[in-house]
Amino acid sequence: MISSTILIISLAFYLLYNTSAKSVKNTGLGIENLIIQNPVPAKLTGLILLIIAAVTDIIIFGFGSGSLTFFIILMTAGSLLILLTPLKLVTLRTLSVFFVCSLTIELFIQFT
Repeated sequence: MISSTILIISLAFYLLYNTSAKSVKNTGLGIENLIIQNPVPAKLTGLILLIIAAVTDIIIFGFGSGSLTFFIILMTAGSLLILLTPLKLVTLRTLSVFFVCSLTIELFIQFT
């Protein structure tokens, strides 16, 4: 469940990052042109995804730990996206590999 929360937070931050006028535009995921053409729905979708991720973390960990976990993941994902997007390292393939590896480790730890 944490892996999906990390993915949702990363996607939400990526949506909000690409609606910024100062961001470096990259076509790694293929949805960047749609985000640039429709900035208001992209911002709304990003905020809704952030709220969903925050509520999910709070439900899983409780209020204090969940909100702390949400902000730590948000800062980490945001920093990585800001650093790696101009280098064109954020692609659908890299995100998929990261998500599958993270989910595999999470399930292995959970069922062991």
